[in-house]
Amino acid sequence: MTAPLPPADLHTRVPELLVIPADTDLHRFYTAAYEPIYFDRSDLGRFNAPDGS
Repeated sequence: MTAPLPPADLHTRVPELLVIPADTDLHRFYTAAYEPIYFDRSDLGRFNAPDGS
C-alpha cells in the first residue's frame, strides 16, 4: 500500500501557526511499545523519511 498523493491545492494552503509562550509545559505522547527516547529509523512512522534515513 502506498500513501495518497497530497491534495492538488496544497501549494495554496496556509498552515495555522500557534505561538506558544516559552514557559508553557508541553507533553509528548508515544506508544507504550517503545521508550520515549526511542528513535525509529524505519519507513513506518508518521514523520519518518520514506527511505528510512
